[in-house]
Amino acid sequence: MTHVLIETMIRARLNTKKEKSVRQSGMKVSYRKKDSLSEEEIVMLAKEDPTYFDFLYRKHFQAIFLFINRRTAREQLTKDIVQNTFIKAMLNIHKFEYKGFPFSSWLYRIALNELNQYFRDKNTTRMISFDSKEIPETLEIDDEQVDKDALISILMNEIDQLKETDLLLIEMHFFEKRSYKEISEILGIKEGNAKVKVHRIKERIRKRINL
Repeated sequence: MTHVLIETMIRARLNTKKEKSVRQSGMKVSYRKKDSLSEEEIVMLAKEDPTYFDFLYRKHFQAIFLFINRRTAREQLTKDIVQNTFIKAMLNIHKFEYKGFPFSSWLYRIALNELNQYFRDKNTTRMISFDSKEIPETLEIDDEQVDKDALISILMNEIDQLKETDLLLIEMHFFEKRSYKEISEILGIKEGNAKVKVHRIKERIRKRINL
């Protein structure tokens, strides 16, 4: 359903663009082979020709879907949020500018805004998925030094007090095993900044358990 709606909107916007182009210049729309273009070039073309957005949609759909689904664990809700994400991206692509981060970074931030808006509207909190067995290793703690249940309790208490951005850092670094480079691209922050934030959170938890 998501693919069909996006494709329908692309065709509708393409028809509008074509009509406008014909009225303004009487020239036909020309197309270039997408496989010979960089993503930056495709983004620039997509601002004028919606058919190029289809390439961006298909390239990034799975990553955005998995990113959202991990935070909802509800397939239909995930589909709705992903659909809204790509619709907003298509309608606002003219606002996108490269500022040191890839196009996917912009998509992730739109997806996060849609996700957060959903939970605000429903006045509820979102879930966090992780494997408790990996926590000692992630925090660089010898699992024989501390009671695992106590550690999980401390971690959950810390998570409850985190800002949304810091919570995302915890999720992506601790539980999703994303690199600092990938985290920086998703959040639109410098890689060094991501490292510092994660280190501070990790040290705060370690101090809480007196290690």
